[in-house]
Amino acid sequence: MIGWMVLEERRGWRSTVEEVRLEGLRVCRAGIPAPAALSPAARNRRVKRGAQLLRKAGCRRCLTPPGFPLWDLLHESGLQAVDPGGLCQALAARLAGTYLAEHGVPETGATVTLLGSRVDRSLFDAACTLVPRVRRLVIRAGEEGRELAQWLEREYGIPVLENGRGAQVRLWFTPPEGETGPEDLVLCAPGLSLGGLELHPMRPVPDEVEVHAFAALLWEEGRLALEDIEISSSAAAQMT
Repeated sequence: MIGWMVLEERRGWRSTVEEVRLEGLRVCRAGIPAPAALSPAARNRRVKRGAQLLRKAGCRRCLTPPGFPLWDLLHESGLQAVDPGGLCQALAARLAGTYLAEHGVPETGATVTLLGSRVDRSLFDAACTLVPRVRRLVIRAGEEGRELAQWLEREYGIPVLENGRGAQVRLWFTPPEGETGPEDLVLCAPGLSLGGLELHPMRPVPDEVEVHAFAALLWEEGRLALEDIEISSSAAAQMT
């Protein structure tokens, strides 16, 4: 069961816990009375109590509104976020293409680097999609990455590098090593970062649900295809 915690602008002290449907998904919604005048200490107590109720209902993961500020309290109660990393990795090639387009770099003139601890399905698919499109593809994923580079060169006749400089975009399938720059798209937790890009399911998303987590959950459950997800810059999203 997936939990869903919502802070509500209402009087009273009792939290409500009920099963609801979100785009056909069965979730357990905890409505926490948290009016603006409520003290932070009282709000935190109510959130912790709501988290405990969700755990009692069998929830291990939880959806929240965008910018939810109290994840530390949910973690203390054993609730984890719905991780959008798997979805972002499945969209890696499209994210790279959109990032390059947003920065005015044609794919045919770009260097793209894929970084991971190993070659999983998402990194493999991204490499196969990108290698015929970009000027240079760099793969750093240990021995499996070297084997993939050799296979791609045989298949496409295009050299795939293990080391390269000046990449216009770097896709991390594993937590980054050291400092990252604006060209680094981190496609995994912790520190997931899409370089100013946003994912938008082509269906209504409730205002009280963080969009990336919700899209990841729908995708996990087979209710959302990758083709039904739009990618845009956050600046463009704010203008619409």
